[in-house]
Amino acid sequence: MQFQIPQFIEMEDKIAGPFSLRQLLYVVGGGIVTFLAFTLLPFFAALLIGLVALGGALALALVKVNGQPLPRIAFAALGFFWKPRLYLWKREAQERTIEVPEFPQMPVSEEHIVDQRNTLKKFTAQMPSINKLSGDLTTSKNPIPQREKGVPVVDTEKVSIFRRQTGDQATAKRVDFR
Repeated sequence: MQFQIPQFIEMEDKIAGPFSLRQLLYVVGGGIVTFLAFTLLPFFAALLIGLVALGGALALALVKVNGQPLPRIAFAALGFFWKPRLYLWKREAQERTIEVPEFPQMPVSEEHIVDQRNTLKKFTAQMPSINKLSGDLTTSKNPIPQREKGVPVVDTEKVSIFRRQTGDQATAKRVDFR
């Protein structure tokens, strides 16, 4: 049995024409303010208030900035300006004193340094190069001895891939009865 998965769940339902409920409430609110302005105020004042109210209502209902509706952007801007902020340019450092015990100086000779270098060269000569190892891992088809196990090769002649009634793919051994 197949079920339909809802698509476009981010979009609001359209209530009246191209407007969702939220957009419709913004436009109706702007219309009510404009109507009250024309009934209570002189013509030019009502015209000015009506244009601002309807323009603001249409902007709130229809304008999106970077895919976000204008009311969300406006609330984010108000929150940014309303919340207190503290900017620290240079932090004052607290002075601390640390006492370091004095260690006796060991005499360093050239023989000691040469001995350390030779020991390091012998150690690195015994290790395989990391670059060579990564190159071998990425480019070679053969397994690296003592690192990888051989990958078994599947004989494609003896195995078939089929699709079940449920839609799942499965592999089965092919048997030829000729």
